[in-house]
Amino acid sequence: MSDNNNGGSLLGFIIGAAVGAIAGLLLAPKPGRELREDLREFTEKLAEEAKNEYGRMSERAKDLGDRAKGFAEEAKGKIRKGGEGAGPA
Repeated sequence: MSDNNNGGSLLGFIIGAAVGAIAGLLLAPKPGRELREDLREFTEKLAEEAKNEYGRMSERAKDLGDRAKGFAEEAKGKIRKGGEGAGPA
């Protein structure tokens, strides 16, 4: 059950970190040019992290889908085997 919440927890952490960092940058006493450069670097880093996380989550979803498909095929085979030997009731 804890596996299902990992994505939500990570997303919450990323959003919280982003909001905190942006607030810190906006409240810092820096010239406009420096502030814009810091924001640009921060957003590029955040975008890269989000892209990497999307790739990891996408791969995990694919793996889980493949496992579910395997379980379904296995169950389908068991049901067919159970129906072959049964005669009329």
